[in-house]
Amino acid sequence: MAPAMCCNKDVENVQHEEYFVVTHLLGALPTWISDLPSPWSDLLLTLLSPAVLGGLTLASVILFVLTAVGLPWMLARVPADYFSKGEASTGDEATPAQVWWRRSLRVARNLVGAILLLAGFAMLVLPGQGLLTIFAALFLLDVPGKRRLQRRLVRNDAVFRGLNALRRRMGAAPFLRGPFPPPSTR
Repeated sequence: MAPAMCCNKDVENVQHEEYFVVTHLLGALPTWISDLPSPWSDLLLTLLSPAVLGGLTLASVILFVLTAVGLPWMLARVPADYFSKGEASTGDEATPAQVWWRRSLRVARNLVGAILLLAGFAMLVLPGQGLLTIFAALFLLDVPGKRRLQRRLVRNDAVFRGLNALRRRMGAAPFLRGPFPPPSTR
């Protein structure tokens, strides 16, 4: 029984040290934190720990760099007439190996798109280009109404100029406007 008490003491010491580090770094914590029930105050202290805050900072920096580099690269590979042509064709008859390969690429593309979508939503509150990352995720995801939503977003002149500026930076031709009318300026 003594070893269990020893381990509990160690856990209590670690929690006390984390509390001390957090309160020292952030100043005196508000009294409402200490008034919370134990599981909630412990959770909040854990989230405010230097390790978690450092990890979030590192993740934000990595996402920002990946977005700043990857987004222009990806947009430069989209055909310039992407918004001006009709729906994409399904393609010719394919061998079973080609079907398997296309399905594998489709799953991978959707997985990367879902990760980008989550990262874009996170970047709405963290440093980074959240809206552009969400837009890039829409290029990768296979969802119903995707083309219609993309065209609707591109009707916005600021979005269209931003996309073309990123393409220009990568040396790609600008996107062509589709047959849709420009937005009304009321």
